Amino acid sequence: MVTSTVVIRELCADDIPHVIELMKNYVYPELKWQHVNFCEEACRESIVFFFKGKNSKFFVALKNDNIIGYAACFINRYTFSKDFYASDVTFFVKKEHRGSFAGKKLIEAMRTFAIEKGAKELFLTVNSGVEVERTEKMLTRLGAEKIGSAMTFKL
Repeated sequence: MVTSTVVIRELCADDIPHVIELMKNYVYPELKWQHVNFCEEACRESIVFFFKGKNSKFFVALKNDNIIGYAACFINRYTFSKDFYASDVTFFVKKEHRGSFAGKKLIEAMRTFAIEKGAKELFLTVNSGVEVERTEKMLTRLGAEKIGSAMTFKL
């Protein structure tokens, strides 16, 4: 039996409609943010912003040439230092592909980008309410350190 591997690459313009469909059909329905209206135009604007930014990067995970996940991150300066950090903005892997190393490879791509940009650390947020414990366990296995938690006030 031949199994296909997960490939990570930078987003290209042709991927944008596919990522939006993934957001619409998989990400949004699974999120704990149903009080916020879904908007395809906002998705496109956000994706393009991180795709075109010199201090940001948008990666896609592919299996059999199909996008099964994505991650975007940006570089910013600490408010108290001239040093830089990286932070994820969005991170998602389709449920049926979790455990396939797609998440690990997306994180490795963000880490590599952060190192290339001279960042001192990569912050990853687990704030969607989706499989929080499982995600935190994966991040810990990859060497991340838990330094806080995400909280929200619905307004």
